[in-house]
Amino acid sequence: MAGNQLVKYMTDHGEVQLSKDIVKQYLVSGDADKVTDQEVTMFLNLCQYQGLNPFLREAYLIKFGSSPATIVVGKEVFTKRASGIELCKGWEAGVIVKSGKGLEYRAGSMVLEDETLVGGWAKVHRSNWDQPIEITASLKEYIRYKNDGAPNRQWASMPATMIRKVALVQALREAFPDRFQGMYSQEEMPVDESQLNTTTIIDVSNESETSGKQSGGSTSTHSPQSGAQSGTRRPLSEAQVKRFYAIANQSQAGESVIKSILENRFPDRFTADGKFDWNRISREEYDTLCSMFQDGSWQSEFNRIMNDETEVGDIPTQVNPDDIPGFNGQNDLFGTGGERL
Repeated sequence: MAGNQLVKYMTDHGEVQLSKDIVKQYLVSGDADKVTDQEVTMFLNLCQYQGLNPFLREAYLIKFGSSPATIVVGKEVFTKRASGIELCKGWEAGVIVKSGKGLEYRAGSMVLEDETLVGGWAKVHRSNWDQPIEITASLKEYIRYKNDGAPNRQWASMPATMIRKVALVQALREAFPDRFQGMYSQEEMPVDESQLNTTTIIDVSNESETSGKQSGGSTSTHSPQSGAQSGTRRPLSEAQVKRFYAIANQSQAGESVIKSILENRFPDRFTADGKFDWNRISREEYDTLCSMFQDGSWQSEFNRIMNDETEVGDIPTQVNPDDIPGFNGQNDLFGTGGERL
């Protein structure tokens, strides 16, 4: 991202507009004057790719002194996002305690006075997996200390809650890597909650992303959260669409198979000229399609559509994404000048 260019993208709360200046002025916890352009760019890229709204404190950029900046995600983002994933069938999480009876994996975060907390555990269930993802996290590895050697405030006051959360977010990240890639919770990082500015920014106006401020030219104002209450769906990126077709190629599904499945599942998502409109597909629907071609369930889906009259194996042709009906190419799908990761 060159200069102070304005980046616009969709989140679950509507459109967000960010620039380097907006981030430095409003969204840095700590020493905003010490944060580097590279650190701001990394923060912008994560927010854009994962559809995070930093004005609602779904993501934090933390910088103190000359130490490298830390980027963490808000407390509720992981569980809120997981709740909306069609393939997610729930999770369990708790603590691992040691007593005279040995180790016990206990749901929740209760630890008795005569017990020793040693870690956390979590399980995440997917509808297309026979077994859940199971994660354990060691308290010794994640507890954070201050310079004087004492645990920081949160780890000292509620270590069981903290280590349980560490295990849960790790399990969610392994179960749904696309939805949580690059996202780490405050509990996993060397961050004290007292360092975070948790005040929600409802509306911000800033000068134009152009160089007018330096050149003396005209300026305009904008709201980085314009449309935040509109509920507009965040469009899929070009990389995500191409990833779907790459998965379909690897599954040996042919062009006609893909088109039949899309037509059957989403008959109202095609344009007048017969192209599939990916802008009208939700992230959950996208995840379901990708999983279908990854785990092979597309074969039974296609057989059902064709009333068992067509064998899927008869159509092994590989697919070029640019030749697929519905993949319009970068300009048609995203508009000119659209930036996507």
